[in-house]
Amino acid sequence: HRRAAVGWAMGASILFALVDVLTQGYARQSGVAFFQPVMFVVLAAMTPLLGSTPSAPLIAKKRLLLGGAIIGFQAPLVIMLIGLFGQATLINILYATRTIWSVGIDAWKGEGNAREYWIARLAGSILLLGAIVLALIK
Repeated sequence: HRRAAVGWAMGASILFALVDVLTQGYARQSGVAFFQPVMFVVLAAMTPLLGSTPSAPLIAKKRLLLGGAIIGFQAPLVIMLIGLFGQATLINILYATRTIWSVGIDAWKGEGNAREYWIARLAGSILLLGAIVLALIK
């Protein structure tokens, strides 16, 4: 599963970069408000492709509802910022700090096997933080 996850994640990151470049280049001409509805229509159209899933326990549904609401706010916010300010690279550098936050939150509230890998993930996020600082001071 790890190789498949890496491959799909790399593909997603390439598409993410393409969206950033397109948004940065054209959002000032057409407006970010044009992009957002298109993104959500595509998401709605893709949802049936996920197939059926078993019913989740109530606690999982509550957490997924919260997570869905948060990403529903966060993803358009990133696109909006890129469109408004035209600074895709800077915004993505700062957006990369999410790795640091996710390590901390996961260590604090995580329920999976993430605690087993906490030190390695923390080391990786500290390296990334160093790269962020170098990119920002340059």
